[in-house]
Amino acid sequence: MQAVQVVGATDCGRSWVPDPPERVEGVEPAAEPSPDPELDGLMDSAQPERFRGALPTVRRLTEFRDVVAQRVHTRIGNIADGQVGAPAQLTIVATHLLTAVIHHEYQPDQWIGEVRNRTSATHYPRTPTPTA
Repeated sequence: MQAVQVVGATDCGRSWVPDPPERVEGVEPAAEPSPDPELDGLMDSAQPERFRGALPTVRRLTEFRDVVAQRVHTRIGNIADGQVGAPAQLTIVATHLLTAVIHHEYQPDQWIGEVRNRTSATHYPRTPTPTA
């Protein structure tokens, strides 16, 4: 297995990432390759921001997000349909994954709303209170 160098990581400016595994006919890989490997360093929150590089275009980020969303939907569907090796265990994993994704999407929106309300002269409506 070869390794490729990823520039800009926290370990003395370098990180070593193995090449993706060879595909075997009829066997699903344990992990999928990145939809855009050039963005991996940018998306790595373990790296200080100054090492992450310039932000890509909104279009490129949208395309990346669309591919990731489709992959998540596909894998969750496979788990729900029992098309995986350990459906009971992976259902638990999928539940936690979806919870993390939802929190990840909600938290920045919540933070942005709070900052806008504190710093803007414009009045924004209050966040609706969830009903049980």
